[in-house]
Amino acid sequence: MRKINYGWNIQSLPPITPHILRHTGCTRMAEAGIDPRTLQDIMGHASMKMTMELYNLRYRRTFNE
Repeated sequence: MRKINYGWNIQSLPPITPHILRHTGCTRMAEAGIDPRTLQDIMGHASMKMTMELYNLRYRRTFNE
């Protein structure tokens, strides 16, 4: 069987944790234009402040483009 070389080494990648996947998913939703209130509900944040502190930069980029 022949190995395919994709040009990267899997050992050089950082570990991917559930927390990283959570932030990635939330970031992608913010970039896609999901309403911040809806995102707060999806992520289970108790306050809008928490959501906006974590993802405010992404929202500014999305809504100002």
